[in-house]
Amino acid sequence: MRSAGPLSLTALFVSAAILFIGGGLNGVLIPVRAALEDFTTVQIGLLGTGAAVGTIIGCMLSPHLIRRVGHIRAFAVLAGGAAVVALTHGLVVDPWLWLLLRVPTGLCFAGLATVMESWLNASSGNEARGRTMAGYMIIQLAMQTAGQLLMMTADPALLNLFAIVALAITASLIPVGLTRAIVPGPVADVRLRLGQIYQQSPSGVVGALAVGLVNGSFWALAPLFAAGRGLESGQIAVFMSLAVIGGAALQYPLGRWSDRIDRRRVILVTSAGAGLAGLGLGFLPDAGLGLLMALAAVLGAFMFALYPLCVAHVNDHVAEGGFVEASSGMLLLQGSGAVAGPVLASVLMAWTQSAALFFFTAAVHAALMVFVFSRLQRTPRPPAADREDFIVMPDSATAGLDLDPRAQELDSEEDDHAEPAKPGESDGAY
Repeated sequence: MRSAGPLSLTALFVSAAILFIGGGLNGVLIPVRAALEDFTTVQIGLLGTGAAVGTIIGCMLSPHLIRRVGHIRAFAVLAGGAAVVALTHGLVVDPWLWLLLRVPTGLCFAGLATVMESWLNASSGNEARGRTMAGYMIIQLAMQTAGQLLMMTADPALLNLFAIVALAITASLIPVGLTRAIVPGPVADVRLRLGQIYQQSPSGVVGALAVGLVNGSFWALAPLFAAGRGLESGQIAVFMSLAVIGGAALQYPLGRWSDRIDRRRVILVTSAGAGLAGLGLGFLPDAGLGLLMALAAVLGAFMFALYPLCVAHVNDHVAEGGFVEASSGMLLLQGSGAVAGPVLASVLMAWTQSAALFFFTAAVHAALMVFVFSRLQRTPRPPAADREDFIVMPDSATAGLDLDPRAQELDSEEDDHAEPAKPGESDGAY
């Protein structure tokens, strides 16, 4: 299959942009509407857990779907399912039905991300894949922000916004359905050996789990915190959007910094920044609107930059041909954390107050700092020759699984019998 430049992937990029508008609106609409319907704090937290469970299932099942029916048909099936589930949320408001519906929601969006990212990977050569990933990340963050801001266009207590979500998801089918671009082949199977990944990079593995705990809790419960502070639906959308924008702003600078020094030190600094921002939101829940918005941006800047740093650190210690396995394991760890995080944080919020969400955030980051600091004292920085450059990556269900340049190693190993990694190249735990 010949490589394709970003311009030849216009249809896929347009579909991704439309899809992320619907996904961004859906992500903030669900907890806001749940709060308006007087769902309990624990029930709202479980909604986030349900979506995370669906994400894990989607990461595991979507490669089989793509292999069976191809990329375009898989995209159509998953988008159609996501649109149906979104409309069902608006038609039937019940906490336990919504909990069940969040599982297929997470499954469909994780599957859609797998389709798009594997397609981009297979259609881009090594010389263009980094730029393709950066463009995809910019589209994702920008369109998710635009979708969140659509909260200001209608009353969240009505069906209108759920209909907009379904319309956006359905409309994303049109560009992909009309494309004449070459469609990539199926995604290969991978084996998941989490114990081996941990032995290679303990800091990266623990970091991925911490990211899942914190980010899953934030997406599920931050709108509830904002609503408790008296913010209106439009202001809640801005609060969430500023966190996303902050994450886009610092991800690349922190990543480039980590290319020059031990990545664990950057992970340590990033965790400290997120923890301090979390403490600020926890101790100052009744602060003015401007300060709350500023703290949300600072929290997002550090919080959403942490996962790519952890992935890059793991990749520093993975032998050739093991990237797909390592990335799949990291995604499942992140998803597992996202299952537990909303439940734990919602229980704390129910026992105390909504600001407990950010005390939970600070505590998780503090625990990660302690662990990473202990690893820094025990093991040295890997040689520069064994380190991989940081690559900008979106915080999505399958971020990094298919878009990193080394993802082609799996195919090249099968077709060209690539040489195995040098003995001891990935030895040692970091």
